[in-house]
Amino acid sequence: MLTQNRLAAPLLAFALLFGSASAADRNRPIAPETAPARSEAVKKQILAKYREAEILAEKGDADAMLMLGRAYHLGDVYPQDTAKAWDWYLRSYAAGDVLALNNIAIMFRDGVGAEKNYKIAYAIVLWIHMEIGAPPNIMAYVNSNLRELSACISQKDREEALSYTTEYLSQVVHSRGTNMKPGADVLPSKTKLRIKDKNWWLPAEKQQLRFRSPPPWDREQH
Repeated sequence: MLTQNRLAAPLLAFALLFGSASAADRNRPIAPETAPARSEAVKKQILAKYREAEILAEKGDADAMLMLGRAYHLGDVYPQDTAKAWDWYLRSYAAGDVLALNNIAIMFRDGVGAEKNYKIAYAIVLWIHMEIGAPPNIMAYVNSNLRELSACISQKDREEALSYTTEYLSQVVHSRGTNMKPGADVLPSKTKLRIKDKNWWLPAEKQQLRFRSPPPWDREQH
């Protein structure tokens, strides 16, 4: 069963983003249903620090942008607003925070702010794992998401996802999931390789990737 607590981002703004918590703590996820009860005083402190985060985010702070995206995504600080979650996640990702891309994958996984799509979620998380990379504490969350998605996706859907190009994934992400139709500019070519054909894979892994890609991803790469 997929768990929402794989959504990676800071837990309590005042303690984690602005405090002295370790890097691992700053990125520890939590699901709303498991969050500890908060007193009114604590809620006021959290809201005050989120207001500080808004100021930092407008100045280009990627962590603050991520924090706001998560808050609007889950609705555990502000009322849930997936359009604003997309806004902040895309800005955070553009500023270099790979956790924002991980959380976008979770939106596709859960069907929150985008149509549920395990293939896209799986391909995005695999892309982070294999090519984009992240510090070890961040990769722990990414890898956990990848294991969960790998256990849930069908073999047919896995093969399609492995046939996507990363250019196509970028198209889907930047369109907020509204442009799912692959155009000629994102289909496989000599310079746009299918995920399964990239040089990420070990020889033993390549043996498992010799399947025929489904249309339109079966286009020759020349």
